[in-house]
Amino acid sequence: MKSLAPTIGGATGAGLGALSGGIPGSIVGGTLGAGSGQLIQELDRNEKTQKTITALTQGDVQELIKVGLEDQKSWTQKALDGFYSLLKWSMIGLILYLVIPILYTRHKTKINADKLNGR
Repeated sequence: MKSLAPTIGGATGAGLGALSGGIPGSIVGGTLGAGSGQLIQELDRNEKTQKTITALTQGDVQELIKVGLEDQKSWTQKALDGFYSLLKWSMIGLILYLVIPILYTRHKTKINADKLNGR
């Protein structure tokens, strides 16, 4: 997703610039948006380089292998990682969907029982 950051930033900046200033605003907004997207993309590359340098200086072979393998993941592995992440978030959402009404009903029942008993 970060590889699309300059394009998305440019399009967003141009759209917002066009709303505020017409054609000149669109040009300025697009330029600033693309620049900010490029910064986001470069920061991601910088993080990978920093991990590699840290692993080299500390002599951490496992970390070097891990950093190297991140770039070698196939499209299928990346898709599976995304799918597993989606499953985890879906499970969290389902648990919240089921637990919140139970807790809310319990709370309301307790309040109504206190009203009926005169407490």
